[in-house]
Formats: sequence, structure tokens, C-alpha cells
Amino acid sequence: MTPSPVDRACATHFVGSAGSLFGWYHPPSGPAVRATGIVLCPPFGVEYVLSHRTYRHLAERLGEAGFPTLRFDYHGTGDSAGDQRDPDRIRTWRLDILRATRELRSRSGLTEVGFVGLRLGATLALLEAAEQGDVASVVLWDPCLTGWAYVREMTYVAHFSSSQAPDTADCEACGFVLTAATQRELVSIDLRQLHRKPAPKALIIGTSRRGKERQLAETLQSLGVETTHRRLSGCSCIEMDPHEAAVPDQLLDATVAWLRASHPRLMTTPPPAQARRCGPTRIAEGLWEEAVHFGPEERLFGIVSSPRDGPTGTLPAIVLLNAGCIHRVGPHQLYVTMARHWARLGYVVLRCDLSGLGDSLPAPGRPENQMFPASAVADAAAAMSILGARYDAGRFVLVGLCSGAAVGFQAARVDQRVRGLVMLNPAELYFDHRAAHTYAVEDFEFRRYARCVVWRPPHSPRDLARGLSLTCAKVKRVAQRALSRALGAEPVDARVDFRNLSHRGVTIMLVYGEDDIGRDALPLQLGRDLGTLVSPDQGVWMEVLHSANHTFLPLATEKSLLLVVTAHLLARHPPGSGRIEALALSDARPPSQQLAA
Repeated sequence: MTPSPVDRACATHFVGSAGSLFGWYHPPSGPAVRATGIVLCPPFGVEYVLSHRTYRHLAERLGEAGFPTLRFDYHGTGDSAGDQRDPDRIRTWRLDILRATRELRSRSGLTEVGFVGLRLGATLALLEAAEQGDVASVVLWDPCLTGWAYVREMTYVAHFSSSQAPDTADCEACGFVLTAATQRELVSIDLRQLHRKPAPKALIIGTSRRGKERQLAETLQSLGVETTHRRLSGCSCIEMDPHEAAVPDQLLDATVAWLRASHPRLMTTPPPAQARRCGPTRIAEGLWEEAVHFGPEERLFGIVSSPRDGPTGTLPAIVLLNAGCIHRVGPHQLYVTMARHWARLGYVVLRCDLSGLGDSLPAPGRPENQMFPASAVADAAAAMSILGARYDAGRFVLVGLCSGAAVGFQAARVDQRVRGLVMLNPAELYFDHRAAHTYAVEDFEFRRYARCVVWRPPHSPRDLARGLSLTCAKVKRVAQRALSRALGAEPVDARVDFRNLSHRGVTIMLVYGEDDIGRDALPLQLGRDLGTLVSPDQGVWMEVLHSANHTFLPLATEKSLLLVVTAHLLARHPPGSGRIEALALSDARPPSQQLAA
């Protein structure tokens, strides 16, 4: 049997300019091995999240074409150490590209290296190639020509997404922060003013309607770079919902074909063999992380955060389950923040990818990028088993946002090892593979329409028709559910499951954003028993966070979420008293005020 791409790839931590960096090394898997390695430079922020799946597919295809390839996360992003508010971001990220280049050369035994970058990643790759002076080629997808234009775009995104924190000079775009200092660094960048030749060859691919990359092509040609410029409209990997995103095959094929034509030279000796596993790595003081493969044929992947002194035997381990189709870092790195904070308190925390999500392979014959993979409950069980085997954990708390909450709920129903559930903005508690996402969108639009009617009635027949359609769809769904319950035809009953979990002693915490659609779904599923079931007497707590959206933005809300959930964990599953001081968040309100809100 031919090994899978994930089996061939090696997760790795390596030393960056300011701390440990996380990446994946993809050794060549085809019959021929190219004499050129490729470093993939990611974009920043929400564009990084949206392009993660595309970058993994690109790395796999480059490996199949014979190119040793390394993809990685910059310091303070993804699974790497650090914080996005740390100083000298642009300088640090450029040095991270240099360290990634050295890591690739060390692993592959090659000296010739090329870069591939998207958006800000393309900009940084080009600047660093010009600085290094020995890069063989660069591939630039939708490069940002000027840092000023990029800052302007992110500022627009921040205001459009309503995630911008008030009264601050920092730009908070979809939960990713460009500090005022980072913005000043960016504004000084103008690729059109490049004075040094970055590489002998360059490929520029524009996929958006901006079309300004032609100016960069002219600049590179004036520096003596053999430049190819292509337009592939409609092939972007960052302008769509991650749940519905398709891998842009035309873009990947064009990139791989150009690299194969530009680097035909082959290695005479194979690259050194790579160990698939890497041991625990120190991320920060008192915090270690380890990449783990688990599940059937080790198709699943995750990262374990643990305290310096090792796990505390009396504590349950925590498993973070994917939010929708976003890989294990979570929306705006929420899962990374939670995992590392709880690990410092003494908990062992695994943020994992379910089948077909992130860096986990789908089950045989199953598609990838599904919010509710068919093996979701089995995947959660496998995650608990790996923590039991590696860290001697026997009790578990499952934490998930949206679909991750539903997966945790389903796993808790059938697995006696689960002792706690933290469900963040859950909507449907039971999997509906066909309609879950559609229902969520309909409910969101219905609530938005209802609010508009209160403050500003529809002014056009089209608005009125859309509103009536949404209203009818919602009424129909409510009626169908009520009829099914009345006839006893509904296959599941959340009320029964809540009672069973309560009798088993499973603690449940529900946390909703004030504007989240899940607040409407819960009464539909629990009916008139809502008041009696959601009660501390039944082991069920619920908090509603003011001004929070579905992914707990703006970031001030994220801090409130972290405080509330951590207080719950400390109250229900307390570690040693010496660790409780780590709960204090210098810029958060006291817990009593949070709970009151």
C-alpha cells in the first residue's frame, strides 16, 4: 500500500528567531527527487486560516513532484510559540523564513531553495529572498505590493467584521491583531521600490480582481528577473467560507508545473530518512508541546500542551474539538490560547483535528473538509485514548465551539470516560450532515432581518420577499420538530440525554455569545424543560457573554470567555492551590463582574 501524504510528512518543531516554530516537512515521494527544496510562506490572520488546507495540498503535490517541501507557522501564529502582539513582527517573520530555509536544507541535504508565498507571505518571501541573495526562484500568489495598502485592507476588514476594539490604535481584523508598531513596519514596505534581485526566476499569479501585480512584474523584470505573470481569476483560496472552500486545483497545477519546468535538475543521492515523531518541545516557561499521531493507522493528528512538571494525576485531561472546518488552532487561534493557558494551570490539553480536517486524513472512502465527519465520535474517543496511553489520563473534559460542541456532546453520551463538557455557542446538538450549515445561515439571516424590521422596515419588495421566505423557513422547522416530538418520531431527545449525563455526574457548561443563533436553538431542543435542566442543581451551567459574536470576538470578549471557562474548570476540577494564581489576567474584569454580565 502506498503511504498516505500525512504518513509521509513529518511534523517538526525547530528553532526560530524568537522561539520555537512549528512546521511540516514533506519529503519527496515521487520516483525522482528534485535538487531544489521549497519553503511555503503563509499569509497572516484570517487569510492564514483560510489557506491552511490549500497549503497542505500544495505541499503534498510538490512532494509527489519530487520537491522536498517545508510549510511552517511564523512566530506568534498558528502552532508556533509567541504572541501576535510581540514586538518586531515583520523583522521576526522575515528571520523565521530564514530559519525555515535552514531547516529545509538541513532535513533535505539540499542547498538550492525556492519560496512560495500568498498575500503578505508573498511579500515577506520576496523581501527575504532579496536579502538572502541565494534563492533559486519565487512564486508569488496575489502579493501585497505595499504595506500601506495591506494595512488599509485589514483596517476595512476590522470595521466590517465589527471586531475592532474601541479606542485603540491596534487593528483587530477577525481576531488577528496588527499592533500600531507592526502597522508602522508594514507602511515602510513597497515592493515596487525593490533594489536587489531576489531570484533568477519568478512566477506571479493574480487570482483577485485587483490586478495590480503587473506593476511588480515590471519591477522584477527591470532587475533582471525572468518573470512570468499569469492571471487565474476565480482561483483564490482565501475569498470563501472555510466550510465550503474548494482546493484551487488550477492554481496548484500551474504552480507545480512552473516549478518543475524551472527546476529540472535531479538529485543523485536520496535525501536522508526522517523520523516521523518529534519529542516534547519547550514553548515557554512552564509549557511544553508535542505533536501526536493517533487513531486508526495514525491518520489523526493533534498537538498536546502540558505543564513543565508533567500532568497532575487527579486532573482530567482536556480535548479541544474542531470548530467547524477550521484546523486545530481554532478561530483567531482561540484554541491555542485556551490550551496553553490551561496547561500552565496543570491540565494536559490536546487540540486535535478530526478526520478530514486540518492535518488529519479522512477515513477511507470519505470526503475531507466536513463539519461533522462520520467518524467524529470515534475520533474523539481516539483522542482520549492517546492521552490515556501517553499521559495516564482516565477522565476527560471535552471542549468545542459550534460543531465541536455537538461532537463533544455526542461523545459524552456514549463514552463513560467523559466527566465534563464545555460547549461554546452550540446550535444543533445532533449531527445533520445535510442541513446543519444551511440552518445556521438561515437562522442568522432571520435574526438579522428581524432586527432590521424593528428599526428599519423593508423598503423594497425584494427585502420583504426575502424576509417572508426566512420567516416561513424558520416556522416550518419549528413546526416539524414539534410535530416529530408529539408523534414520538424524533429519533433523539436532548432532554433525555441531558438527564442521563447529569445522573452520571458529567458537568456541563454552556457559553453563548449574546448575539449567537444557538441561543434560539437550545429552547427548541429542550422545550419546556429548559429551566429545570439548565441548572447548577443538575450540573449544568450557562453563561451569556455581552457583545460576543459566534467566535467570541472582539478579543476583549475572548478574554472574558477564557476567564469564565477557566473559573468553571478550577471550581469543578481544581488543580493544586499553587497553580491558581496563573488564572489572573491583568487586563480582565474580576470574575464576579463577568458572571454578573
